[in-house]
Amino acid sequence: MVANFFKKNLSSITLVLLIVIGLLLRIYFLIHRGSFWFDELFSVHFANLSVGQIWYYLVGENNPPFYILLFHFFGKIVPLTEYSTRCLSLLFNILALFFLYLLGKKMFNRRVALIAVLFSSLSLIQIVYAVEARVYSLLFLLAILSTYFYWDFFGPKISRRSFGLYFIFSILLIWCHLFSWFVILAQAVVIIWQRRQARIKHFFLAQAVILGSFLFWFIPALYRKLQVPLLEGWFFKMPVYIFNGFKNISYFLAAVDSHIIAAFIYLFIFACLLAVIWYGHKKDDHLTRIKIIYCFILILPPFLIVFMHAKYFLGCSLGFYLLIAKGFDNLTLRSREKVLALVGISIFLILLNLSFVNQFHFYWQEIGGYLNNNQVGVDKIIVSRYNHALLVDKYYQGGVPVAGFLPVAEKSDDDDLNLVKYNWVNYLKKENIGQLADIIEDDDKIILIEQELIADVRDLVLEWFAANNWQIVGQLSIKANETPEVFILQRINN
Repeated sequence: MVANFFKKNLSSITLVLLIVIGLLLRIYFLIHRGSFWFDELFSVHFANLSVGQIWYYLVGENNPPFYILLFHFFGKIVPLTEYSTRCLSLLFNILALFFLYLLGKKMFNRRVALIAVLFSSLSLIQIVYAVEARVYSLLFLLAILSTYFYWDFFGPKISRRSFGLYFIFSILLIWCHLFSWFVILAQAVVIIWQRRQARIKHFFLAQAVILGSFLFWFIPALYRKLQVPLLEGWFFKMPVYIFNGFKNISYFLAAVDSHIIAAFIYLFIFACLLAVIWYGHKKDDHLTRIKIIYCFILILPPFLIVFMHAKYFLGCSLGFYLLIAKGFDNLTLRSREKVLALVGISIFLILLNLSFVNQFHFYWQEIGGYLNNNQVGVDKIIVSRYNHALLVDKYYQGGVPVAGFLPVAEKSDDDDLNLVKYNWVNYLKKENIGQLADIIEDDDKIILIEQELIADVRDLVLEWFAANNWQIVGQLSIKANETPEVFILQRINN
């Protein structure tokens, strides 16, 4: 009787097992996550303002404000702490795993659905951003839900319920992140390709309303963004390599430091994608091939837009998981061999992911403690990246004045407006580094918090202090992701 129960409910039991394994991995990373980092605290900071203030400030942000508005109302229920905000993302990500299964089953079959959930549940990028207080888990969930109801346009009849739910989830999707439009674009390409006149009419009627709502935010946001040179954004200054597109795609499965392991991962991905193309050409029906094309269109943006991090494309990643799952299911292996291969891959990915846990721990609490313990005799705390003053204000409990360095002529007296306008801009240059003297004034001892993403400007601040008769008398250096160095500097009297 027990054997019959397991046989009858094998898919459901497997799905629950995969979600539980994914949940345990995410909880482990959550426990080791540490403090907020800037992007998270940015969300929390503005979520604590009124709805009117959120709209006023975030009209100038890079992405629409739905997620921060959601945070605002979530904060009415529970305090917005490191754990509560990250648990909300965790909830979205676990729901996404469940709906990815439903989507995979709807588009292909149960086997493909389960394999897609397996790779998504063990994906490092999914694990990391499932426990980050940012929009990415919600982006992934809404992209899946939008796609799920999108396929009802290809049935014999689309119900008002399906049309309404597609509209709701799609409008929420595009109000989450600018890159969510890649999902809508893929949907538009496929439905035009199919030439279903009645369906095209319904689809673009929905898109007209969705676009209209989006322009309500986008037009004023673009106007404000054009007041700052777009090419000064840090993402345009990062080094770009020829294989960044491959790396973006592979990040949906795993992140590795070893070139040998990376080569095996690339080979596995290539083999699965090749199996999709070969099998699809030989045996898949027309509608299945259309669904495969949709998934391929989804993975084009992270492959082509090489200067952006893979996390911005998590809405597109559902195409990757379905393609890899479909390709693996197409491989000419026996069922037992496939199961053993998946078990082996799962063990490998789990061990690989656990090796990265410390790279995603943030240390601003430790930095705050260092500032508290070394503040005696200090005249001022200077933060070379203006936006990081927000983190110092949260984790430093002392009374020494904190000054963020923002050498921009057009800066406002409103710190929050500056935070929105300049947090993504590389403004530190040789031409304006001398403005540090205006902040320091007659101070004799300061603490400097220094971090730069751009290698060319990383040492400008320390070089300026050395050239102006300052010496380092203390230092905190934590070699970790998004963690600045802290220097105690003393003026040398001539």
